[in-house]
Amino acid sequence: QADYFRSETKKSPVLLVDDLPAELDKAHRGRLVELISKLGCQVFFTATDPNLIETSHWNEGAVFHVEPGKIIAAK
Repeated sequence: QADYFRSETKKSPVLLVDDLPAELDKAHRGRLVELISKLGCQVFFTATDPNLIETSHWNEGAVFHVEPGKIIAAK
């Protein structure tokens, strides 16, 4: 879908991936994250535990903690 979007619009998509760890085991999650990292687009992941999303495929990124009414940059 990301490749199709790019070919049709000549723009890079933004991917929103909600609670990936709830749906996939570690092995499948790792494979999907690696594939997504090769798309060259901006990605937002949500998870209840930030350690469950492998981010080593990206050179830069940010982690935020979201609470009702608050968004806090994690250090």
